[in-house]
Amino acid sequence: MSGLVRFLSTGRVAGTVASLLFFYFFGSLVSLAVRGQVLFTDDVPLFFFPFRHWYGECLKNGLSFLWTPDIYGGMYLHGEGQQGMFHPLHLLLYRLLPSTAAFALHTAAAYAWLAGGVYALFRYWKISPASALTGSFLCSFGGYIAVRLVHPPALEVWAHAPWNVLLLAKLAAAASGAQRRRYAAFLALSTASQCLMGHPPFLYLSFLLETICAAAFFLDTREWRGMAAAAGGKLLGLVCGLSQLIPTWEVASTSVRAAASYETLATGSLHPAQFLQWLNPSMTWGDQSRVEYGIFFGAGVLLLTVYYLLSTGADGVSRRLLLWGAGMAILLALGSYTWLFEVTSSLYPFKLFRVSARHMLLTHFFLAAMACLGMDRWVQTPREARANRIARAVAGLWAIGALALFALRLKMPGAFGGFLAEAFPGVGMTAAGMATVVFSALAFVAFSYAPAPSWRWGFAAVCLLEVGLFHGRSYWRYPRVELAQYMESLGELPPVPAPGPVADRSMTNHLTVAGYRSTAGYVPLKPVMRIDTGDFERLMGARAARGHEQPWRLTDQQGTPPRAWLVAQVKRSENVALEARTADFRSLALTAQDVATDAGATGSVEPGREAPGHLEFAVRAGGRMVLVVAERFDRSWTALLDGAPAPVLRVNGELMGVAVPAGAHTVRLSFAPANLPGLLGLTAAGFAVCLLLLFHVGFRGKNGSR
Repeated sequence: MSGLVRFLSTGRVAGTVASLLFFYFFGSLVSLAVRGQVLFTDDVPLFFFPFRHWYGECLKNGLSFLWTPDIYGGMYLHGEGQQGMFHPLHLLLYRLLPSTAAFALHTAAAYAWLAGGVYALFRYWKISPASALTGSFLCSFGGYIAVRLVHPPALEVWAHAPWNVLLLAKLAAAASGAQRRRYAAFLALSTASQCLMGHPPFLYLSFLLETICAAAFFLDTREWRGMAAAAGGKLLGLVCGLSQLIPTWEVASTSVRAAASYETLATGSLHPAQFLQWLNPSMTWGDQSRVEYGIFFGAGVLLLTVYYLLSTGADGVSRRLLLWGAGMAILLALGSYTWLFEVTSSLYPFKLFRVSARHMLLTHFFLAAMACLGMDRWVQTPREARANRIARAVAGLWAIGALALFALRLKMPGAFGGFLAEAFPGVGMTAAGMATVVFSALAFVAFSYAPAPSWRWGFAAVCLLEVGLFHGRSYWRYPRVELAQYMESLGELPPVPAPGPVADRSMTNHLTVAGYRSTAGYVPLKPVMRIDTGDFERLMGARAARGHEQPWRLTDQQGTPPRAWLVAQVKRSENVALEARTADFRSLALTAQDVATDAGATGSVEPGREAPGHLEFAVRAGGRMVLVVAERFDRSWTALLDGAPAPVLRVNGELMGVAVPAGAHTVRLSFAPANLPGLLGLTAAGFAVCLLLLFHVGFRGKNGSR
């Protein structure tokens, strides 16, 4: 019995449960790498894995990965901003390992880095080891972050956030210039790594969290030199990340997101009724996606948070920071349901941030910190203390409120599927969810009356199990497939004799793994098309098409469409979208400027070497003509005509062309963003400065110790 008391008194029971849950979740991810499998759910098979697989194949075969011809008739994939193509970890993993193993390992590494950062930060805030380990699990595999498994780049970016906050806290308390330089250099490296991971929405969320925390830290210490060092470190990190940030900005500025309507931005708002999930994890989110709107964090966590807010005493972190940070994030998450959205939806970077509900990520971070501090307070407070009685009253009130909600059988109002009087579908799941809430409340009361305060650590294990079992059930149900099974899952392939241009409107990128070039697909930064979708499919020569929930069908364009062709008739068009509806693209080129050609001239085109971002053609023209290439135009394409630079024309609204004189010629087209070499140079120089700062500090430290 005494051994059990000692085990509980040190918080080892919570640490043991947290360690077992970590082992389960990490083991599940690592096992994917060992077995060569990939999760087959949500955006993983539809968007992330196909392009990561394509990226790995390019690395293994020495090909350029900047431009992919396999979606939208060609796209600047690096600039799209979610592949992290120049991050050292991605370059290493996808070059050396199969794509399935690399995909699983970098996802597991993101969770591990996030868990380590939260633990280190909470220990710095003087949270006990057991509570810090509990909070580390809650922030890594609980709440809003739990469902981010289907968005690996978001995970990778957010995993840096607690480390950045820790470095900011250390900068606010640094006592010497050497310490400030060291912490600023590490902050720059962490920020650079975030930027190169390439998920702008979560980069914004991390910056928002850091801004909130930095304001509290530096206003508290008044250490302005540390603040200047922090600003310098962030700026240096951003310079290192410009090779990803600027291409992403360029693609975003020409995408549908740049002109997103108020209604589009408002669709990602978190309805206030969704907070009922805090009481019952099985409450429906109606027509909204669980990935974006599932905010269950455990009733036990909220009980400890309320206890912390009602208690008194000093902490290693400001109560106002945690409370105001959580409140601000909730306000932003509500989006269009608050007056603030009218302002933020018209400002950068908020206007580019489509899903306001993602701000709940910050709320759950602050809630986890308050719950851990509340756990430490609760363990240390004598049973007879008034705060303890308040906590028991809150637990009772919580249980009554949960039962009342169950009796009312609330449901999402309005656009989310019904009104308050409607019952939940699946009463069994609702009852089970309510049972967990009541159990947490009763457990909180029971542990409050435990024989010794040290026994209360058992409640931390209850909180961990509540969250771990709920999300672990989801992890277990995710289907896992090998690459061969993934290929089989493509189902019916386009009815064409060989991979080539197809029109797949099903909002997936499956076909890229099978080698098909599609005129549609899915990317968040979808390019704005100057002509109608149907005209673009005809322009590209799509031989087969399918829509949402529809089978494949052959288009009117039978046979093998040309990769490129010559036209002698060129027309300057002021309204290409209108004229493209009736234009014969095989004999007419619509351009934005006058191009001199010889009417009636004929010629032939022989395709040469082709690779992503590189096209070569042997042209024989009977006069001055325009070579039209079935690849989408981008200003970063360059052309060589017999080795001499030639202008690349925008033809027919979306394709590219090159004017050629009479005779035999060789035309080479290369996708080469002019600013990318300089940006990569800035990245390399920024990393060198960071290392020099660290080396300088270390060298000075050694000299000073002599």
